[in-house]
Amino acid sequence: MKQIILLLTPALLAAGTLTAQKPLKSKAVFYETVAEDDNYKIHLVDVVATKSYTKMKVRIQNKTKDFLVFKPSETFMALPAGELAASARLLQIKPFDIENRVVEVLSSGLVYDFKYLIKGLYRVPAGGNVLSAPDFLLPAATNSFTAGPFEVMYFPQHSSKETQLTDVSFQVTYKGTKIGISDHTKAICRLDNGQEFSIVNAGDKSELLYPGESKKFRLKWTIPANIADMQFANMTIIWREAFRETEEKKMPELSFDLKYNPAESK
Repeated sequence: MKQIILLLTPALLAAGTLTAQKPLKSKAVFYETVAEDDNYKIHLVDVVATKSYTKMKVRIQNKTKDFLVFKPSETFMALPAGELAASARLLQIKPFDIENRVVEVLSSGLVYDFKYLIKGLYRVPAGGNVLSAPDFLLPAATNSFTAGPFEVMYFPQHSSKETQLTDVSFQVTYKGTKIGISDHTKAICRLDNGQEFSIVNAGDKSELLYPGESKKFRLKWTIPANIADMQFANMTIIWREAFRETEEKKMPELSFDLKYNPAESK
């Protein structure tokens, strides 16, 4: 797959002038840089270096129907002191979404040109293997259940079941060895007469859970009173594809050349 890497510098900037325009300054600013292919667009912005640190904002656009995962600890800035690992939290980019993460390394001197190496970009299939979960009855007869390596807790003290709105609170913890997908928007409720209803907070998005990670979520339903009074009706939660398991696939490494911008530096 062909990859396009663009350096956003003025077309008339002569290559040999950079050295002449590098007086001692307290902060060096760098031109923005972009890498793009069919899977992503990665934009490095706000790239600055001082005598004590070098940092930038990494903006990632996910062009796929899968998750992308950016691990800053597996990225490196090639500085005079060597390849230094960046410091920042893992970043999930949901399908067709855009996210940002500021990454930073501590350094012992001002730099003017350096390379940024991304070795920690992963694609995580959003489908995965569906894990069977037991139906959950409201009013609840239990406060917990398992679905494969998922453990789910129900919080009755933070839940309500009323005529106009049912709003129930859960927490899911993934205890497997791969990657869990928590997608509670797949859940529906079924009445005793067989009618089924989707949640009204369907705008929520699925989320990846690494081993040991937890996530709280809510399920909300509104059902017309002429169909059922939810305060008294039996409601069964059918989880369908809410709990899935997948694995990450490492993507090819990327290398960016960061160039000094004398006009913006101080």
